[in-house]
Amino acid sequence: MRLGRAIKALGVLLVLTSALTLLGAASAFAITRNQVLARGQVWIDNAVPYSQSAYFLGYRTDCSGFCSWAWGTGRSWTTSTLHNIAYPIPGDQLQPGDAMLNAGSHVRVFYRWADASHSQYIAYEQTGPCTTCSLHSYYTDIGRGYVPYRYNQIQDSPAPWNLVLNPTFDVWPEGVPAWWSISRDASGTLGALRHDSGHSSYSALGLANRSTKPTQISKATQIVAVTAGKTYSLSAWARADAAPAAVQVSLEFLGASGATLATTSTVGATFGVDNAVSRQMSMFCQAPSGTVQARVTLALAGNTGGQSGVASAVVFDDVYLYVLSPMPVYRFYDFLKGSHFYTASGPERDAVADNLSGEYSYDGVAYAIDIGNPANSTPLWRFYDIGTGTHFYTADAGEKARVLATMATRYRLDGPAYNVSSTDVTGSVTVYRFFNLRNGTHFYTADPAEKASVQNNMGSTYSLDGAAFYLAP
Repeated sequence: MRLGRAIKALGVLLVLTSALTLLGAASAFAITRNQVLARGQVWIDNAVPYSQSAYFLGYRTDCSGFCSWAWGTGRSWTTSTLHNIAYPIPGDQLQPGDAMLNAGSHVRVFYRWADASHSQYIAYEQTGPCTTCSLHSYYTDIGRGYVPYRYNQIQDSPAPWNLVLNPTFDVWPEGVPAWWSISRDASGTLGALRHDSGHSSYSALGLANRSTKPTQISKATQIVAVTAGKTYSLSAWARADAAPAAVQVSLEFLGASGATLATTSTVGATFGVDNAVSRQMSMFCQAPSGTVQARVTLALAGNTGGQSGVASAVVFDDVYLYVLSPMPVYRFYDFLKGSHFYTASGPERDAVADNLSGEYSYDGVAYAIDIGNPANSTPLWRFYDIGTGTHFYTADAGEKARVLATMATRYRLDGPAYNVSSTDVTGSVTVYRFFNLRNGTHFYTADPAEKASVQNNMGSTYSLDGAAFYLAP
């Protein structure tokens, strides 16, 4: 079975815990919105046939069985009983993982609004001939008796770190990837194709181009909201049988009127893109003053070295657009161990939030690092405490060496987490380290008020070690 897409994000968590619950298990506690969508994707990828008597992964393969699976209820409910584990909500409050329920008739899992006016929505649903992704009119459905519902056990996921919607091209209502605009040349020789192969999963986006003219371009674009003054990273994985220079990735920053303020682009030749394996194309650029949006473009130009009338092709997958600097560092509280976990990795943050919610609560951004400042060049080393399943961080090369030399049976070196400043340069933010006297773990904070609160109110538990490292401005 093709379960790779739904569980691929879990791999980054293997260093955190061996108790990871995979998507196939029933949800014993709350379930996040991202988990609901990921569970639904399993049935999409496997094209589960509709049946009111058959079962897949322990759930009945009709519409309510699918909704029960997505919500991780532990058993199959019906459209007449789902209201017992959910409650109606106003339509303007619909969020990913909620449902549109026509009691006694049909139910759909709400994926996301398809437009800014909230007149159309994308849903996952189990209907003939198999589980599908579909586009629906919200007001038409309300007229037919559908009511928005929310599962009692669902909880919000953190705001996405990746600004691109449908970055892995999983969602294909109406035969095109949702939230991506596909354009073709007026001659009709250029087009878009779906390829069920890619960098790391089942779904990917294919673009074809029959032209030998470099000015004729087949492309997929998406416009997202960004913030002026911040530095962004854009990357996409690509594999192509065309000339590498014909494969293009670009980022345009747009002003309030929609005018282009700046453009950064790159081509496949820079990254050795070929037809053997997928390779990551990447760039970073700063949004100029006045920027409110950015346009992401994945393109295949006409191949001057190709044969006229024979299509060249490229397959894109895993598109990432995120704030590169100041780089956010995310913090979780492990309420089972009474410790904290920190990561600057967006995928790792999402994997922890979505798959370890029974142990970790998301605190938000602990601090941010200007990676463009050369003073922030000292590696912050992350160790895994084998005994407690917690983490320890140090920017002190001497302390790192001592831990490796004298405590190797307890601490395993994960590697550098990110770079910080080892000196207190002008304008730096100090990150303080506390030692937990009860469980031997450490706590870090860049918030002076939080530091003072811990010292004043939790002195019997936490002992201040001092400044752990600094964040240069």
